[in-house]
Amino acid sequence: MRKKGCWFGLMKKGKTMLDNKYKNLDEISKILGIDADKKNVFKVQNLEDENSKLITLESGRWDSDKPLFGVDEDNNLYATISVETLKGMIKSYRKIANENFKLKLEKSIAQTFPVDFGDVWAVSLDEIKKRASKGSKEEILNIDLDEVLIDIKKRHPNLFLKLDGIIKDKIIKEVI
Repeated sequence: MRKKGCWFGLMKKGKTMLDNKYKNLDEISKILGIDADKKNVFKVQNLEDENSKLITLESGRWDSDKPLFGVDEDNNLYATISVETLKGMIKSYRKIANENFKLKLEKSIAQTFPVDFGDVWAVSLDEIKKRASKGSKEEILNIDLDEVLIDIKKRHPNLFLKLDGIIKDKIIKEVI
């Protein structure tokens, strides 16, 4: 017979919340800044009906704003978060992805030696929007920015410095 609060090595007042099998939960909790003794942990038990499970809180609180960690009878680990937390994560991810995209575009533009960076930026965004409206989500996520800029350079050569001419002029001046 299991003692309440001691399931799978979990002790309510012990210093270690989980035994070695559950170090992943300790590591994730630490990354998230959750103290070991404040983890929300539930267990999942199978019932006779294969479509039903019994979920029991072993430590922490159901109404906590922190994630809930679960372990089933087969020692599979789970984590659940509130919808508000998920929305916040998605918003943060989108912001980071947007910043990453802008940095990649900026780098690609800089490598083409634009006459006016802002003009090339605007033309690039228009071209990317055009391609995004025609392509699939997969193509949009994997768009090759260097390829986009090569196409723009072919159609709008006036937006870029002509390094070949500059280099040839410099060599000719040095020879003379």
